[in-house]
Amino acid sequence: MLCLIRAVIFDVDDTLTHTFKNAIAIHQKAAEQLGLRVPDEEEFFALWGKNWGTIVATLWPGIDFANFVKKFREIRDGTRYHLIEGALETIKELKSKGIVLGIVTSKSRQSLETRSRQENLDLDQFGFTFSTEELGFSKPDGKIFSKPLQLLAEKGISTAQALYVGDLVYDYQAARDAGLEFVAVLTGFTKKEDFLHEGLPAGRIIPSVKELPPFLRKSNLI
Repeated sequence: MLCLIRAVIFDVDDTLTHTFKNAIAIHQKAAEQLGLRVPDEEEFFALWGKNWGTIVATLWPGIDFANFVKKFREIRDGTRYHLIEGALETIKELKSKGIVLGIVTSKSRQSLETRSRQENLDLDQFGFTFSTEELGFSKPDGKIFSKPLQLLAEKGISTAQALYVGDLVYDYQAARDAGLEFVAVLTGFTKKEDFLHEGLPAGRIIPSVKELPPFLRKSNLI
């Protein structure tokens, strides 16, 4: 990374919020209550990071998606999620330095807004927030960043001055495809070795979003 960072874009699930374990349990409970086959964790692992419609259609081909969503949300709205430790402090520090913050997530808009309310994550702190259905593409397709990068360009921020932070190899692949710098966090289920195998340098991998400001300071990027 050579340019000073002027924008940081975040993934949400397991980057800003603890998600994977809860999400699996809710899907499994919804399936059970609807009389559907209950997938195991490995099946979710193989699909995690894709858009929700693709996940549901793959696990339960031909089901009524709207009916599944209704049941899922009934269960989800009674489930408590938690922010990753240090997430709010990282957002506050980066924003105080004038860095433009954004969100690009595979979550639906409704899910993003519901989760942010549950966790007291103020979306107004971000210059933009995009869900997958608003972008027309899904990770690992780099075109998912077309609209966010256009917004940044209008602010005079180039792609080289922007950074994406995520927890999945899909996140890295999408960022790389778009020409974005990327930093991986290990708060999801993806291991450091998975990122290294994909070609991400070890120096771009940090334990969690809590370590992002010190990483950027140490690298003289802010």
